[in-house]
Amino acid sequence: MGISQGASFRIVTPKSKISMPEVGIGYFPDVGGSYFLSRCPSVVGLYLGITGVIASGEDAVYANLADWVLEDEKIAEFILGLEKLFQASSKDSSFELLTNYLKQLGARENSFNSNLEKTEVMIQKHFAPQSIQEILDSLASEKDTAFIEWVGKTVSKMQKQSPLSMVSTQRLLQLGRNKSLAECFVMEYALLEQWMVHGDFMEGVRALLIDKDNLPKWRYRLEQVTTETIDQLFINVPQS
Repeated sequence: MGISQGASFRIVTPKSKISMPEVGIGYFPDVGGSYFLSRCPSVVGLYLGITGVIASGEDAVYANLADWVLEDEKIAEFILGLEKLFQASSKDSSFELLTNYLKQLGARENSFNSNLEKTEVMIQKHFAPQSIQEILDSLASEKDTAFIEWVGKTVSKMQKQSPLSMVSTQRLLQLGRNKSLAECFVMEYALLEQWMVHGDFMEGVRALLIDKDNLPKWRYRLEQVTTETIDQLFINVPQS
């Protein structure tokens, strides 16, 4: 995600899977996550950031995290044709050449059957700006049987994440909305410096990647993460 979001042509297939799962290892969405997640529709970026849920290629286009959907069976042809494409013509810009080539291969710029689109009404209802605890309480109060399974999976994901990471991610995306990409990188680096001392990253890596016991002992329970706790982590982050 960190590399692809800087590209002019972000191409996915219907089978693509994308995620920003950092909160699950006691970290936060970096590599520009504060910029591109904060620019997703509605509060979809916050949902992706604090749940770490895996999204599809169709979801990526819907969430403004990809530009084109190309069928899987066309990928080999696409790659083989790129070199010939640019050798054959020097008149048109690279942007025009690649745009026309993608269209010739049947690529599309709109999403079909996006789960994010189907659940956006629920995401907006429960993830609109409020505290992480209020988001969990809101989800727990949902009575619409059509979304009960989705609610259950969402709550289960959030209950496993680092509370410190979720609250910090929410602050990060709130600040990222009004910053340039360069400013977001500066902000994320400043947060990283504090995080390596006061965050949950080391424990998350131990539990999920090294020992693989999947039993991280996070520094805080959710109710223990205060405004002062988050302020200390963001102490070197420009607030405007």
